[in-house]
Formats: sequence, structure tokens, C-alpha cells
Amino acid sequence: MIKYCPLCNASSDKIHFIGEFCENCLIKDIKKIIKKEVKIEFCNRCNRLKVNGEYIENTKSNLNAAMFSALDIKRCKSVKINSIDEKFANINITYLIDDEYVKFDDIIRYKMIHQICQECYRKSSGYYEAIVQLRGNKQHIDTIVNKIQKFVESRGAFISKIETLDNGGLDLYLSDKSMMKTFFLIYKLNPKKSYTLYSIKNGKKVFRNTYFLKFEDPQ
Repeated sequence: MIKYCPLCNASSDKIHFIGEFCENCLIKDIKKIIKKEVKIEFCNRCNRLKVNGEYIENTKSNLNAAMFSALDIKRCKSVKINSIDEKFANINITYLIDDEYVKFDDIIRYKMIHQICQECYRKSSGYYEAIVQLRGNKQHIDTIVNKIQKFVESRGAFISKIETLDNGGLDLYLSDKSMMKTFFLIYKLNPKKSYTLYSIKNGKKVFRNTYFLKFEDPQ
């Protein structure tokens, strides 16, 4: 039995219907509730996008995720950017209506909001939670520094500063003290430990950790 859309009189033998209405009229109604302008935040130092409160790599798929989050459309399954320029994005939206998905394109104006993520802020401010003091044989020191650097950077942390001492030793200032505990455990190292009160946060004492390692010269 052929249906006729009560809004535009289109017939079901020429266009797909969902319930009593044609797909075109339903899409027009959906477009009325979609934001015509959105803001997308990114860090202007590392260029990562902010999606759901977290900074992630600026890739095409993650930009789709950022647009999806910014539009915040109920019953929307996905948002895909077809093309984008400095002000506008042509997007494809997949939307759920009465257990059926419809796809359609729309033009959205967007604005990139410059921020600085916590990691970049900490790097620029010299933030650190732990100091690793390395003394003794230079070859051993260079080896362990290389291992520490690869270890922390692969896990999203960083070395904020390296101080070279007159005796050839090094002091490494690191952003994550818990990560250093893991490092020493994995490499079966047993440094001397000490703690310095750094601040009090929410009524709790916050300490910076200092680890001391000395490598003897080979006999």
C-alpha cells in the first residue's frame, strides 16, 4: 500500500518512509535541532585535540570524534567530516529514527579554540615529581638515562630538566614519580630513596621523591 507524506505529499513508491513520514521531511526536522556552530578545543603547543576532557592526537578519525562530541546530538550514531576549510565543515551524520538509521550531509560552522593542555603546561613550567640522581661510571649513566627517557616518553611522561654536575653526575627531573617506581622495579634497580614535602592538596601532603643511584667503575 502506497503511503503519502502528510508534510510534503511525497509517495512511498518514490522515496523511503520511516513510519508515516518520508525520509526527506524527517531529515529536515533533524537538521533544525542540530547546532549550526560548534567549538573544538586543541592545544596550540602539541596540537592535540580535546575530546571528552582528554587531549588526543590530532588525526582525521579523532577530529571526527571531536566534531561528534561538540555537536552532542541525541540518537546520533556517528559524525564523519567529508571536507573542511578554515570556517566550515561538510559533515555526514548517521541518525537513529524508530530503529532505522538515516544518513545525510550538513554544513557546520566551527571554531578552533586555542588552549594549553596540562602536559604542555607542566613541561613549560618545569614541573616535576621526582629527581633521579645518577653518579659514577659515565657509560652506565648514559645507558640508564637513555632507558629512562624511552620509558617515560612511551608512557606519556617527560623529563623536564637534566642537570650536569661538575663530577660528571646527572640529576634528572621527571614528571611522574609513580612511573619511576615502575621503572626501577622492571630494571631491578634498588636506588636510595628520600622524600621532600612539596605541597598540601585537599588536606593531604604531597611529596617529591628523590632516587640516588651510583654506578661503580669497572675494575
